[in-house]
Amino acid sequence: RENHPEIELMDESIVNRKQIQPIIVRDLRVKVADKYEVSYGIACGERRFISCVFRQSAFGEPFPVWAVVESMTVEEAYWKGVDENLIREDMEELEKGEIFHKYAEEHTLVEENGVRKHVKREEGQPALSLTEVATHFHVAYHYARGRAALVNLKPERLAAYQEGKLTLTNAIREALNEEEVRPAKRTNRAT
Repeated sequence: RENHPEIELMDESIVNRKQIQPIIVRDLRVKVADKYEVSYGIACGERRFISCVFRQSAFGEPFPVWAVVESMTVEEAYWKGVDENLIREDMEELEKGEIFHKYAEEHTLVEENGVRKHVKREEGQPALSLTEVATHFHVAYHYARGRAALVNLKPERLAAYQEGKLTLTNAIREALNEEEVRPAKRTNRAT
């Protein structure tokens, strides 16, 4: 808990307003003594789960956790967790950029029976456009484009950004090889 003060805030929220969103778990088959047993792994809501477990251990009373079980692959669970965590306020802009970049690189757009969807990219297929990435994550195109570009910064410039010596705006401009845009000068004109 000391390393995650948000858990205490989450705990207060859950006690005062109950658990607003369920955690999403994926069902797993685990081999135990030559037979398979069903187990579960958290795809989304780990902090909510930890908060509920903390409440139960702190007060010794059962504290139920609202969960929804979904069948999904490890990769689907990863991207579902990313979708949920992308809106967290404490996620750094570079982390978001790495997510946008990775999603674009690992997926492509296909059309099947008139339905457009993102699928795992195979060798030789084009990477997903950042327009599609932005749509998938419900963010503006320029936001996804700028953050994804951060992964292309030279290591010394990336270090400068991480140390606070380079602003986010200027880091993005450098990564996109754009010149600095300066505001227009105001002049006093007599009409």
